[in-house]
Amino acid sequence: MASATNTKALPRLAIKDIVLENFKSYAGAQSVGPFHKSFTAVVGPNGSGKSNVIDAMLFVFGKRAKQLRLNKVSELIHKSEKHRNLDTAKVTVHFHEVVDVDEDTYEEVPGSCFNIARTAHKNNTSNYYLDDKKSNFTEITNLLKKHGVDLNNNRFLILQGEVEQISLMKPKAQTQHEDGLLEYLEDIIGTNAYIEDIDAGAKKLEELNEQRTQAINRLKITEKEREQLESAKAEAELYLEKERDVLTKELALYQLNVHKAEAEHERLSADKDAKLAKLDDERKRFKEENKGMEDMLETQEAESKACASAKKKLAKLEKEVQDFEKKEVKHNEDMNHLNAKEAKLEEKREKDAKKVEEAREAATRASGTEIPRLEQELAQAAERREVLAVELKQKEKEAKEEAAEFRTEQEKVREELVPFHERMSEEKNKSADAVAERKLLLAKKDEHQKNLKEAKDEYASASESVKANEQSLAKAEKELKAATKELGDMQKELAATTQKESALSQALATVRGKVEQAKQAGKESQSQTAIHAALLEGSRSKILTGFCGKLGDLGSIDAKYDVAVSTACPQLNYYVVETTADAQKAVDYLRTKGVGVATFLILEKQRHLASEMAVAFKADGMRLFDLIAVSEEKYRVAFYYALRNTLVADSLDMASKLAYADRSRPQRVVTVKGELIEASGTMSGGGAKPIQGRMRLGAGGGKAANRAASSADAPEVTKEQLVQMEKLIKDKEPELRKSQARIAELEDAVATAEQRVAELSERTIPKLQASIESGKGMVSELAKRISDIEGATVLTAADEKRLKELEKAIFAVDEGVRAIEVSCEHLTRKVEELQERIDNCGGPKLRALRKEEGELTARIEAAKSELASQKAAMATADKTVARLEAEMKKSEKEVAKIVADRESREKAFAKLAESSQGVRDEYAEAQSALEEAESRLAELSETYAKYESALNKFRSMEIEMESELEELSQSVTDAKGTKKHWNACLASTREKYDVAAAEYAAARGDDVPEEENRLAFLSLSADELAAQFDDVEALSTEIAQLQGTIASMKPDMSALEAYKEKHAEYISKQEHLDTLTTERDTQRASHDELRKKRLHEFMAGFNVISLKLKELYQMITLGGDAELELIDSLDPFTEGIIFSVRPPKKSWKNIVNLSGGEKTLSSLALIFALHAYKPTPIYVMDEIDAALDFKNVSIIGHYIKDHVVGQNARNGSGGGASRCAQFIIISLRNNMFELSDRLVGIYKTQNTTKSITINPSAFPTSALTA
Repeated sequence: MASATNTKALPRLAIKDIVLENFKSYAGAQSVGPFHKSFTAVVGPNGSGKSNVIDAMLFVFGKRAKQLRLNKVSELIHKSEKHRNLDTAKVTVHFHEVVDVDEDTYEEVPGSCFNIARTAHKNNTSNYYLDDKKSNFTEITNLLKKHGVDLNNNRFLILQGEVEQISLMKPKAQTQHEDGLLEYLEDIIGTNAYIEDIDAGAKKLEELNEQRTQAINRLKITEKEREQLESAKAEAELYLEKERDVLTKELALYQLNVHKAEAEHERLSADKDAKLAKLDDERKRFKEENKGMEDMLETQEAESKACASAKKKLAKLEKEVQDFEKKEVKHNEDMNHLNAKEAKLEEKREKDAKKVEEAREAATRASGTEIPRLEQELAQAAERREVLAVELKQKEKEAKEEAAEFRTEQEKVREELVPFHERMSEEKNKSADAVAERKLLLAKKDEHQKNLKEAKDEYASASESVKANEQSLAKAEKELKAATKELGDMQKELAATTQKESALSQALATVRGKVEQAKQAGKESQSQTAIHAALLEGSRSKILTGFCGKLGDLGSIDAKYDVAVSTACPQLNYYVVETTADAQKAVDYLRTKGVGVATFLILEKQRHLASEMAVAFKADGMRLFDLIAVSEEKYRVAFYYALRNTLVADSLDMASKLAYADRSRPQRVVTVKGELIEASGTMSGGGAKPIQGRMRLGAGGGKAANRAASSADAPEVTKEQLVQMEKLIKDKEPELRKSQARIAELEDAVATAEQRVAELSERTIPKLQASIESGKGMVSELAKRISDIEGATVLTAADEKRLKELEKAIFAVDEGVRAIEVSCEHLTRKVEELQERIDNCGGPKLRALRKEEGELTARIEAAKSELASQKAAMATADKTVARLEAEMKKSEKEVAKIVADRESREKAFAKLAESSQGVRDEYAEAQSALEEAESRLAELSETYAKYESALNKFRSMEIEMESELEELSQSVTDAKGTKKHWNACLASTREKYDVAAAEYAAARGDDVPEEENRLAFLSLSADELAAQFDDVEALSTEIAQLQGTIASMKPDMSALEAYKEKHAEYISKQEHLDTLTTERDTQRASHDELRKKRLHEFMAGFNVISLKLKELYQMITLGGDAELELIDSLDPFTEGIIFSVRPPKKSWKNIVNLSGGEKTLSSLALIFALHAYKPTPIYVMDEIDAALDFKNVSIIGHYIKDHVVGQNARNGSGGGASRCAQFIIISLRNNMFELSDRLVGIYKTQNTTKSITINPSAFPTSALTA
């Protein structure tokens, strides 16, 4: 049956023993235990330190000083007469996991042992340790909890007087920081883990209900506001429909104009292509020479890059070589230092070994020869003294009657002398040890004299080496200074020459640019001036009656806003006419004159903007339109058409704020620097060359003729000036080439000087500095070594103090011996006098025997003294050997460390040297490659100069041919501009149409029409458009009528957005309400499920504990009854739990009304019931039986023995748990501790606590009874 039980046994945690070091009443390291795996009793008299065992466990398991009956942690440190000023106290608890085999034996689980320790310090701090490694309370708690020991509730630690408090708990805690019986049981059952989630869930459910009510109220308000916006929305939708119709007709009109412009552009482009073909033919003639030039240039650039790359690579490799040389110097210095240090250590180790051998020979001689000889002499002398004593006794017997009186008196005096002699012997032994130790300390002063001399010699040699390197360094630094000065002079000349060359290059580039610009500007000015002059001429001759002038000439603006208005309003270059017919006349007139094309702005088409222009602008910021002063009021609408509500700002930050103030409808804003933010959110403008000069500056607008006059007065470059600039270019080019040649020479010289400076600064000087630094390091180390050796020749403060103490002790011993001799001098004299009388009584024969006895006694005393001296010398030799061997081991370790360090350095340096050789080879190859690349580059530069001369001639010819093409190109550009203008109008109108269609569809809630369906007519040809819209004038009239209708309407357009926002808000709030409702229902279901789970699990555990409590109470009281009762059976968590008992032959009573013993029995029954429900592997109890009578103590003891820790517990029978537990009980009751498996006795001697452990089973019952 036991084997069957063993197969089912499970591992459990147990305490092996506890080690207390200087803890409370325990001095030094005291081991309490080992504890039995089942039942251990701790016994001892009051005040012996039994409860300190419990305090030690409380300390290890995290209790504070107040809970240990102390005020602070430092009071835990032991204090007694022999143990004063201890710094720390420590408690270590050793655990292991066991598997029960039978009642007394067990198997230890492999690898399950661990120990937990805690130390207390004088500064009132403490530290935790796990397996001798520093830890923390959290880690300790988690480890023990994993093994079933809960430190947070301490069910396993029951202190003296606490056993009754368990049953006296209130039904439920009154505050959050208290514990009632309900909370106590919930913690054991485990349902307290749900409390926090249940409270949080209830709070969350309440919040969701409140949020849902608020959401319903907000939804009703939004629905009412949406209904109020429906009438204004319908009116705005009608306005958008009309606006869309206008844009549709404008799209058709602009497309007709685009087709017309495209035909003109195609004609002019064909002419231009013919001219370009002719130009290409001319270019082909020079293509071969140009190709050779380009090939040469590419080759030269490639060689330049190769040369630069080679220089860069050479510099990198040179730095790597320098780094290696520095490391080589450092390595050599380090190796020399390590070799010298190793030699010193080896020499010291050999000397120490010789001293050890001498000390061992002396100790061997003492133990093998001298001490045996002295012991033999003592034995022989003692043997002879015994023989002599027999003879002396015979002779003294004969003289007994005569000397009896003297002898009796002498014996009495000698008895008085015995304590004095013993004291003198003890003092002399102390003096011998002190003398030996004093001799050992004094020997320290002479150990390192030779080492000091050698260290000083090495110091002088190293200092001389450092001085020589410093002189070489000073010489190298002087050379570096001269080379640096020479390099600086060449660099200054190079900078001046480079600056001169740069100025010449820039001047030539500027002149060339002016030449090109003058040619181009002349052509552009000729074209623009011709168009403007032709239109003015037509106006003066009454041909163009409706021509008003360029828009920029019809108004003026402050100079501050010149860039802003020029950037934001490209329409300032448009020409203003009264009607569409006037515009058509102007286009035909320009075509007739053949001077180009222009863009016209028709006033009659913009008059519908007058009403919009009159509405006061309410947005923040300032409009450009409001800053313009017009020459005539009728032109204001043209400026409004061009600018609308474009705002102006001083900075880009301010512009961004104005543009995006309303994110749903961005505003168009321009800064005074020309940075433009479009209504679509895109940004343009600004830059290094802002647009300006498109509008007159000043207080009022002038006539168109004024602008034309000012344009005519603009300065132009004459042909004579152009010839002079071309001659200047030809004259300055030789000077430029000469400067470039000098720059090349200086660059070579600077490179050579830089190489020498780099050699000195990066290789020679750093190498010397590294040697000096290493040498100084060695000098510093030698100086430190000298200082250490010099310091070692003088004893330390502790040694000096000890030496004084020894001398004082030796002197005190000598003085004490002399004082003892003086104090017993009269007794000694009296013994001698009596002995003289006794000697005289026995005659010459007796005196001879007594003399021989005295001599033997003196020999014995001398031999004893010599033997003590030899033993002290042997002990001193042992100490010397131990010290020298320790120093030899230390030297060996240092030598091994030096050897390992040297080998490591040698391997690393060998690897570094191997890699550096490759770097050196690569450096030589790179240097050779650089020289070859520089030679090839010089040859290419000379060849390139010849090609450049030929290319300049070709460029002059090309410029002349290009100028012939300019006029035709300008005509094509003008035609393209007209086409671009109408395409821009078409694109702009199409964008407006897209916006209007989208707004209309959005207002109605419809989908935006597909692109091909809503703008299908944009793909029609010119003939198809003409057939559909046969009368352009009628189309323009329809557009004007629709615009008038729109102008008369006053819709509230914000109603569309407001209605849309309100509808979206309604939908959003409806969705939010649905989400809150779903979330509320989910939270409610989760909360109810968690509460049910807590109740179900608690009631299941509660019923098990309650039934077990009833069963156990009846068992230990032999007929009583106990019950755990819910105050509110429907909701046990509101009121708590009442613990009621009925002692045998008594009525039901509340716990508080019971006697002390009955309370103890009730609490123990509850503890055992909780153990049955949720076993704890360890219980430590302090005098739980104090209030119990003899009978009840026996019952509790037998229950623990048989049902909790005994065989019944292992078998799962008898009402015990299915797993055993370890009980450690402090008790003074014999019928409790006699039942234990092991007794730990606690007793106190010399004010310190000690312990002893016995197994009662090892003693016969009869012996225990006796």
